[in-house]
Amino acid sequence: MRKRKLGFSAVIFITIIAIFGCFLDLRISAAPNEYKFDFGAGPVEPGYIGVSASTAYSKSRGYGFNTPWNMRDVAASGSGLTSDAVQFLTYGTKSENTFNVDLDNGLYEVKVTLGNTSRASVAAEGVYQIINMTGNCATDKFQIPITDGQLNILVTAGKEGTPFTLSALEIRKISDVPVTNRTIYIGGDSTVCNYYPLDTSAQAGWGQMLHKFVDTNVFQIRNMASSGQFARGFRDDGQFEAIMKYLKPGDIFILQFGINDTNSKNSTTEAQFKEIMTDMVVKAKATGATVVLSTPQGRATDFNSSNVHDSQGRWYRRATIEVAREQGVRLVDLNVLSSAYFTSIGPEATLALYMPGDTLHPNREGATQLARIVAEELADLLKAPVATPTSGPSATPTPIPNSFIYGDVNGNGSIESTDCVWVKRYLLKQIDSFPNENGARAADVNGNGTIDSTDYQLLKRFILKVINEFPVQKQKNEPVIYQAEDAIIYNAILETVNAGYTGSCYVNYHNEVGGYIEWNVNAPSSGSYALIFRYANGTTANRPMRITVNGNIVKPSMDFVSTGAWTTWNEAGIVANLNQGNNVIRATAIASDGGPNVDYLKVFSANAFQPVSEEKITIYIAGDSTVQTYNASYAPQAGWGQFLGQYFTSNVVIENRAIAGRSSRSFVEEGRLDSILSVIKPGDYLFIQFGHNDADISKPERYSAPYTTYKEYLRKYVDGARQKGAIPVLITPVARLNYKNNAFVNDFPDYCTAMKQVAEEKNVKLIDLMTKSLNYYNSIGYNETYKLFMVSVNNTDYTHFTEKGAQQIARLVAQGVKEANLDIAKYLKTN
Repeated sequence: MRKRKLGFSAVIFITIIAIFGCFLDLRISAAPNEYKFDFGAGPVEPGYIGVSASTAYSKSRGYGFNTPWNMRDVAASGSGLTSDAVQFLTYGTKSENTFNVDLDNGLYEVKVTLGNTSRASVAAEGVYQIINMTGNCATDKFQIPITDGQLNILVTAGKEGTPFTLSALEIRKISDVPVTNRTIYIGGDSTVCNYYPLDTSAQAGWGQMLHKFVDTNVFQIRNMASSGQFARGFRDDGQFEAIMKYLKPGDIFILQFGINDTNSKNSTTEAQFKEIMTDMVVKAKATGATVVLSTPQGRATDFNSSNVHDSQGRWYRRATIEVAREQGVRLVDLNVLSSAYFTSIGPEATLALYMPGDTLHPNREGATQLARIVAEELADLLKAPVATPTSGPSATPTPIPNSFIYGDVNGNGSIESTDCVWVKRYLLKQIDSFPNENGARAADVNGNGTIDSTDYQLLKRFILKVINEFPVQKQKNEPVIYQAEDAIIYNAILETVNAGYTGSCYVNYHNEVGGYIEWNVNAPSSGSYALIFRYANGTTANRPMRITVNGNIVKPSMDFVSTGAWTTWNEAGIVANLNQGNNVIRATAIASDGGPNVDYLKVFSANAFQPVSEEKITIYIAGDSTVQTYNASYAPQAGWGQFLGQYFTSNVVIENRAIAGRSSRSFVEEGRLDSILSVIKPGDYLFIQFGHNDADISKPERYSAPYTTYKEYLRKYVDGARQKGAIPVLITPVARLNYKNNAFVNDFPDYCTAMKQVAEEKNVKLIDLMTKSLNYYNSIGYNETYKLFMVSVNNTDYTHFTEKGAQQIARLVAQGVKEANLDIAKYLKTN
């Protein structure tokens, strides 16, 4: 956006140059990469360029006001640099009353210091850059790409009727590429927005504190939330426009509204709120960025008589959840997650996290805790991307005698970006040796005997902490990941549009037969290896592929069935023989629709597993107290897992790992899932029943929200089993003895629904034990059902089963195995 007016003196200067230029030895240089401006009529700070309200833009100067007659010099309440300022008399994001600076195209960091103002925003290139800076001499900064050779910036309205002033401006070039770094954009209200001074404000929004939990070397954070804002205002008043101008693949856009939308003055029904949020989500998704919806936290005082914090009915939470489900985007249910945290610390400690006399707005510590919760929910999205180093190697380091570390090609005792650059230069034939005598050995991190592009990619991922060990260092039975970006592709493209991939991109096949993706895979020894493909198929049709190893067909048609959405990723695998050293693995599309989207190929040795005897299959069970096996001292209490073996022949072994008091979350965090995965074999089964303890909001170590963390943890079980070649089976929580209005009640409807969603998303078998148990209870009536539960023994327990009850529930599970057409059903007893 270039708005330049040349004064008369500039015109005369240009004319002179045109006439006499041939006699002058003129050396025209590029625009400076760094500027520091001190605005106002007072003294100029050392190292800064003084700019008064009358400084008009000129080409020779390279900076100045576009319409200086709309500017005024004013005093400011700071000292030195902030003792004076200029005031913008006309303003607005589209205003031509801008301060213009000529800059070479590239990416710049701009630091803004205001003068005296109660609330003002900063706009550049026609859109907002910083929202609602408050207080005199407030400071903030942002990144901006320059593509037309000039920055056009102004201070504009944050609060009408107050002056909009600028005291200082610092501009620094950070890249020649005019594209912003990976960015987390945030939209929201006063519980999310920034307060100033940023580093010391008593009140804060969680967006302001998110930087504490994010690697700012990877992401910049642009918090566009503002106090009093609601969804319609955010969309229509310029904040959403500003984000959409720069939003791109690899970015994350977190959107949280609802508090002010429910205020009658904003005239927004829940249906309208849902429509507006959907509109923004659809537009943001189209950019290829990852969209995340968040529900607002509750008030400090939302505790019931049992000191449980619960505000689930507030602020259009239901509509936010529905939009997330319908649009297939991530949800941070901050409402429920924060309640779990508040319950764990109690009412008094919770109140201390809010501003004095204010039960809605968090103080700095409260905002920090909310930011922590958000970051923990999005931890998988906040990983560093794989990127190519752009700097050249530094001076040759002094080698450490007799040292040898894989990846340490320069021999200085550590693995760093310089090592990656040396390998890149070697591959480009810019060098023919390494500075360390062991450099060539250290560079062969995949152990195939040569230095190739795969070594370079692995080294990059190690430096960026995507991997923590090289293939050459791994044991034969440990998986090695070959990312999409490491492959050779034909009739396909590398893409980042759909979220959920693990590397820097994934492969999208063209819609035709014959496209392929091919990896060079190193095998430390000859033998059988599992080849596991991580893929997404958002269509309803199967997209089969032909799998070849070293040119030989090992699977003429391997199924890649629907995953339900292009952002839902499953794994599918086969076992094939590999040769020691390099092997070429190719997956070729054989359907007219092409292949699925492919994220990676995972390879691990199948030799490490004992051959699976068809006569002995183990069912591992992960679950809670309704499932576990009890010793004799607990009799007659029992879990259904201890009776399941009665319904199978001796070909099946039951390994019941269920334990009381565990949820899907705590079972994982205590390492119990890992202990199963360490011994489970290809062909074994993993039965998974959780929900009772996940729903206990009073115990944050157990609690998982049904449609967010509960689903995430269930996926860990499914993915973990499949990675080991085992078969996962999801089992909805069993019904308790809850009888109301002549009917038995499902106490966990959301958890049942969420588990069914995971089953559909991951294409995994499900036994709906909740429905089966409720139907069974109804068939025998309340009096007989009563005898199945421990309440019939101790008069208190409506959850746990007697031995008779556990035996009947085990029978229902066995019945479910048959109805689900599991292969293991052939071992069910017929009587």
